Amino acid sequence: MALLVSPLMSYAEVSLPLPAPQDLWLAPNAVQWKALYFAKFIDAPVRLPSLVECLNDLELLETFKQFIDERLSSTAILYGAWGLVWEYRQLSSVLKGQSRQWDSTLVMTSRYQDLTKLLQHIAIGSTGYSPLVLELTLMHLHMSLEDVQLLAGLEGPEEARRVRPVLRDWVKTVASRRAVWHAGQVIRAAKSLPSQALRDFHVIAVYHASLALWAYGLALDSNPTLPSHTVVSPAHSATQEQPLWLDGFETTDVQRFIALNRGSPSLRALENTAKTAELKNPKAVMDVVLDILSHNYDIMDGPKPPLVENLMKLMVLLRDATTGSNG
Repeated sequence: MALLVSPLMSYAEVSLPLPAPQDLWLAPNAVQWKALYFAKFIDAPVRLPSLVECLNDLELLETFKQFIDERLSSTAILYGAWGLVWEYRQLSSVLKGQSRQWDSTLVMTSRYQDLTKLLQHIAIGSTGYSPLVLELTLMHLHMSLEDVQLLAGLEGPEEARRVRPVLRDWVKTVASRRAVWHAGQVIRAAKSLPSQALRDFHVIAVYHASLALWAYGLALDSNPTLPSHTVVSPAHSATQEQPLWLDGFETTDVQRFIALNRGSPSLRALENTAKTAELKNPKAVMDVVLDILSHNYDIMDGPKPPLVENLMKLMVLLRDATTGSNG
């Protein structure tokens, strides 16, 4: 997920039963382990369900929760769902052009709806999973981050110019607004992490979310025919101009933005600052995310971890390039 490459092991290969409860693993000696085992598994089924079976029927997680490590099992299922999302994104990249051999619209729409339902079920029906991982997975479902990386100059200016029209079309869709909503929720989850926890996978997730938010704002700014919010009657204008917080709770205003493109999607900065950022200002968005990363290391003596430093430098370059293009 962090590197945007195929998983080393397919979810379809994991046929082992879900892991046993954690207290069995932490039993201090064989006597206590045996007592715990018989207490928990006296009425247990012959075999616990596997990851593949749970992906096919998430109700199994609830049915067998007293016999499994629910936190670890939920996390495994979520990463299995990422494998499904990755497959969908790869197939989408192959079929996004017109093809004489494939009538892909029905297949891709059905798959998209199934994956959305699966991830929503995980969010509502499971416990113990990482909200940051769930929101990042949902963000990837609704957008191609590979296109965004090309826009950011990963493979040079020619590829950036080639992909810009694709993102201009994408930003007009409901999927784009769902993607930036989930990107905002990644930022929200990152804010809640303890000091110095924004490292390794977590900081990469924040970087991916910042790219999604940055690209959305840049696509709005680069397309003069596309207003940042829908033009409707004056009676709605006051509502339109109100900021809606992508890193806040889901409200009616958020649902209205996703469905109807009404409102001004924005990010809140940290509680101790007055800074906010509308998505139509990509520079301000990057500033807010950079502040969040810096604040996570406020009490640390010495330099930040190398990965954090390098990703922050990339974000500064994107912010400054955005400033230059707008000027």
